[in-house]
Amino acid sequence: MKTSYVGRFGRRLLSQADANQLIEFPDKASGQLMSEAMGNITKQLRAGADPKNLPAQPWFENQVSPGIGAAHGRPNNTSYVANGLQSLVFKGDFADTIQSLSPLMDYNVGMASQFGENTVYTNKGFSTYHGLLISLQKNLTRGLQFDVNYTWSHSIDDTTTLSFEGQEGWGNANPFNIHALERSNSDLDLRHRFVAYTTYELPFGKGFSGMKKMALGGWQTNAVLVWNSGSPFTITDNFTNNNTVFGGGVGAATPDRPNQIAPASVPNPSIAQWFNPNAFVIPDPGVIGNTPRNSLFGPHFRHFDFSLFKDFQVKESLKLQLRAEFFNLTNTPSYFVANNQNSDATTNKVPAAGQPPDPSFGRIVRTNPNYTPRAIQLAFKLLF
Repeated sequence: MKTSYVGRFGRRLLSQADANQLIEFPDKASGQLMSEAMGNITKQLRAGADPKNLPAQPWFENQVSPGIGAAHGRPNNTSYVANGLQSLVFKGDFADTIQSLSPLMDYNVGMASQFGENTVYTNKGFSTYHGLLISLQKNLTRGLQFDVNYTWSHSIDDTTTLSFEGQEGWGNANPFNIHALERSNSDLDLRHRFVAYTTYELPFGKGFSGMKKMALGGWQTNAVLVWNSGSPFTITDNFTNNNTVFGGGVGAATPDRPNQIAPASVPNPSIAQWFNPNAFVIPDPGVIGNTPRNSLFGPHFRHFDFSLFKDFQVKESLKLQLRAEFFNLTNTPSYFVANNQNSDATTNKVPAAGQPPDPSFGRIVRTNPNYTPRAIQLAFKLLF
């Protein structure tokens, strides 16, 4: 029996980000933040308000060219912005709204004026890994040998790959505070893994001769069992128009992160409902959801193979082997929650606050990529 530990630390890992993200610019005269003004008019449009006649938001009145709304026949600058950029405002696309308004504002208000996007590589990535391996081995004696291995591990990072959009890496939800939501379970985090292999040469028939030995001797069984816990996945919102403050830019959340308002676990998870669909809601416009990356884990994976061999000694240097092999003998299906499929309703169809969740949210619809249905193979093998 052997026990070993493996630890790994990664610091200053290569990552990608946008150096020209939005600036949470306050209006000094009123104290109103840019996100507050944008969030207010987005909610008003979604509630059915007339974009040509909205209440004034001090941020737009003071930061956008004074009087431009009245010059275009609108009661205020706020209505001018909401009507002129209606599709962007309705979606809550702060970045493109502010960029469209930049000719009407002072330099560097809300966004640096030189670039619409400034993609950079940084060395701010982080990772850590701890692994405990326990192995039990028995060499071949009396026809029996086996090898049993168990691994407990935990992988944490914020930069599994160089990805900068979606659920897979550094800079997803809030580029101003990377570690708040991104430093979490790695995409590669596999907490428990158990693998066992055994071979047993059946003892009977060794003392026989002739036809008895041919029929009863030379039998061997083999078995392989693999079991591991599920892979992590992230809850996101990709089925609404509720873009975050940083919608569409490098280092931004595409899709959004929801707010988690209740525990996500359920007493008896099944493929019909793997997590609590009422635990997540779409955040208000301008609000970055608080759901961390890779906070939930999918179903475990299991696979059992069995084979039966029979050797026929043709002559001293020649052996014929009959093999009956059963892959996934129990025909047990293994299910899977994809962590990079933004079209899957399982993890993406988040309900609005106060609304019932869609039945597809939390329902598993995929089998594990490593799963194969039961297969039976019969073969002859000539050994010489």
